[in-house]
Amino acid sequence: MLSHSGNLFWSDARMPYVETRKACTSRTCYKSHSHETFSIGAVDAGFSCFSSAFHQFERLTPGSLVIVPAFTEHSCNPLPNQDWSYQMMHLDASWLSALIEEGLSNSIEQKIPVLKPEIIRKSEVYQSFCKMNETLFNPNFTVLEKEQQLIDTLIQFIFPSMS
Repeated sequence: MLSHSGNLFWSDARMPYVETRKACTSRTCYKSHSHETFSIGAVDAGFSCFSSAFHQFERLTPGSLVIVPAFTEHSCNPLPNQDWSYQMMHLDASWLSALIEEGLSNSIEQKIPVLKPEIIRKSEVYQSFCKMNETLFNPNFTVLEKEQQLIDTLIQFIFPSMS
């Protein structure tokens, strides 16, 4: 775990398909961009504005999650002259595709989810994401425990009917 001016970063060479960070009281703004990774953002405090080709300036409140597929242009920034705190997780798209395929093989009737940005405003999903992120940051959990928590939580986002 690394810390840089109000940001905490977590990654582990034994789990190269995931990295995550926590930003506290940030005022940093980003131009519209995309990632090579599948990304999940969670608003912890303050308010922000999310936009993409699918969402024009959606206001996000604490407890909101945004799921952004790889290579999808988007921006998410605090409201003008305000700060916010958030968590951001990046997942390797190939690893996630394999997880989805495995999930499909376990359920013949399941359909591949449409991969476009999605805003989730369900407190139980937000709490589950936060718990997963805390597990990743916690050095007292083994890699296997971290991976299991990650997969269990992702299944809630990707295949909610399976959880």
